[in-house]
Parts: sequence; structure tokens; C-alpha cells
Amino acid sequence: MTSMTFASPGYLWLLLALPVLWYLARFKRLNEPAVEYSHLAPLRRLANRKALLWGRVQEILRVSALGLLILALARPQQGLKSGERNMKATDILLCLDVSDSMRAEDFTPRNRITVAKESALNFIEKRRHDRIGLVVFAENAMTQCPLTMDHGALAGLLKQIQIGVLPAKRTAIGDGLAICVARLKSTPAKSKVIVLLTDGANNAGTVDPVTAAKAGLSFGIKIYAIGAASPKGGFITMQDPIFGTRRVRIADSLD
Repeated sequence: MTSMTFASPGYLWLLLALPVLWYLARFKRLNEPAVEYSHLAPLRRLANRKALLWGRVQEILRVSALGLLILALARPQQGLKSGERNMKATDILLCLDVSDSMRAEDFTPRNRITVAKESALNFIEKRRHDRIGLVVFAENAMTQCPLTMDHGALAGLLKQIQIGVLPAKRTAIGDGLAICVARLKSTPAKSKVIVLLTDGANNAGTVDPVTAAKAGLSFGIKIYAIGAASPKGGFITMQDPIFGTRRVRIADSLD
């Protein structure tokens, strides 16, 4: 949290003198010697309104410049102010499927990965006081972002995620869950959650999803699974070396 301070705040008392100086300047100008005329109409016609306006602007500029000089003498400084606040928070890991089937356009014109990312971004925005991280998986799994309170950085990383960041032909749900459990099991948070976003069944990896889920349960970790697919399945746009671009329907494989 940033804060504004002054190294020499005593100079700020001089700001109280500005209205007095402005009044004295106007009083002196109003009481300067003048020539009296019995009829002022000719002088009013000769008066230059722009010149009068510029004279007033000059007065304001002089007072403002003096005020800024006083502020400069007070030496304003901006720094960081730290503070502590205790509140209940949850450690959450988003476990996102980035396998090839997530390209299916169940939610035309958006595909599964786009909808899953939008849902994750909305979730992050609502969990302001929780530590959140990101694990992605396809044929294998990796941590994309460790647990963090910097939700802006996390959202930036999530937006950049694309299919192809990992070998994408198969889906290793168990491996993704296992990495999440390994990262959450030793954190000091009392509440720990894994949010799994996937469109299919496990068909790759070295860890069975049920085994990974039971391991998470033993450490008090809750797992919420979200199916990122339509019950009717969807189409994937493919490049065929013979027939060119074509759309192929893939069946729903949600488990």
C-alpha cells in the first residue's frame, strides 16, 4: 500500500500565507494612483478585455507557482506502507485440461478451452483473499503458476495458455491431480481445494485419478470436478492432407 509523506512538513505552514499575499497584491493594485474623469464611457470603449483577463490569469499563475515552490521545499515522498490482517483464506489449485480434444467447438463459436479459461478467470476474480495456482495437463502435467496472491499475474498466465503447451494427444487427469496434491499437502492453510476442469476420461499418465483423489482426501483436500463439454459432443476443425480443412465430430467422453 502506497502512502504520501513530507520530509520537511514545516514548510507547509507557508501555504497559509498565500491568500494573504494574493489579497495584498490585489489591494495594492486597486489603490494605485489613478486619473479621475467626469465621464468614463470613452475609457470603457478603449478597455481591452483580453488584457484584463490575462492580468487576472497572471495573478493566479504567480500564486500557484509560489504554492508549488512551497510544496517542493516540503519535499513530498511516496513510499510503501505495510500492514497485517488476519482472515480465513483457502489454498486453491486450478487443474486445467489442455489436451487436443479441448479444441472442440461445443459452445459455438467458442471451443472448450476458451470456455474453461473464462470460467477460471471469473472464479479467480471472486476469490480475492485466497491463494490460487494453476496446473495444466494433457499427456503429462506441469505447474504453470504456484500458489499466489497476485491474481493479476495468474490471470495473465491463464489467458496465455494454449493447447500445445504440452503434448496434447491424450489426457492424464491423474497426473494433474497428483501434482496438485503434492503442492497442497504441506501448505499451512486449513482449507485446501482442487478445481478440475476437463472434458474427458483419463487415458494417459502414471497415476490413476481415483488414487490421486484418495491421496488428496487423506490430506484434507477437496476436489471439485467441472466438465468442460456439451453432452452432445462437438466438432474439431482439422487439416487433412488430402481433403484440406474439415470439421470432425468427437463424441462426449466425460467421465
